[in-house]
Amino acid sequence: FYPTLTNPGLISGYRAGADQWLGILRSLEHGTTKKLVNTEWWAYSPGAVAGWYPARGQEGSHQAVADVLGWIVHCQNADRWQFEAIQYHAVNVCSGRKGDAHGRPTEINLPDAFFCEYAGKLWRLGRYFAVKDICCRFANHYPRLVRCLVQGRPSPPSARNNSPGAQIQACAGLSRETSSLAICLANIGDTSQVVTIWVNSRARGVPKAILIPPEVEAETPLVPVPRLSFREDREDSRQAVTMILEGYCAALVEI
Repeated sequence: FYPTLTNPGLISGYRAGADQWLGILRSLEHGTTKKLVNTEWWAYSPGAVAGWYPARGQEGSHQAVADVLGWIVHCQNADRWQFEAIQYHAVNVCSGRKGDAHGRPTEINLPDAFFCEYAGKLWRLGRYFAVKDICCRFANHYPRLVRCLVQGRPSPPSARNNSPGAQIQACAGLSRETSSLAICLANIGDTSQVVTIWVNSRARGVPKAILIPPEVEAETPLVPVPRLSFREDREDSRQAVTMILEGYCAALVEI
């Protein structure tokens, strides 16, 4: 989400990089270029262990959250970037080792894979569930993007001083018939935040959400958020949904 390139690789952002490349390409093609392909997306990671990476815990969660961050930043800039498509892929199937009590691999040799081969079985990792249940669900069911105003505390400073701005990043979309709304949320800081979503019209039904928790195991679907409900503001007839989003977590809320 960092808006400028400063010392690229240390203090820079994906948003700034896409802006720069499109600025160069479109000036060459008289503004017609809409095809920019990013072949590598190296998710942020809490750590690595001598060539073998944890397939569980924070490592698995961070890899999954990074895919949602990519989705959010593309939606936030969709009107300017005008991409024809966004594609997620991992052509590699990694190897696993050190199975847990349920037979699931606890270590993998490639941290950014969707699948892991271990003990004669193909195991689905956190990235698979994040893309399938959050990014693809948003894309397929809520294609009409709308502006999403986020107010809140700025993200905490880090060693690289990257991603300044609101600690909670979000994008929103309406269903094709505009009868339902989805909000994709991500907490880019390391502290939990109470998130309140205000809806300016009366919503029907019960809100629901699916969460990438702080820790993710192999072959474990994402977690539904329990007991979500609307709270009414009697003064202006708005409704609100409130939930807690832990640090470095992401969620899809459907209203």
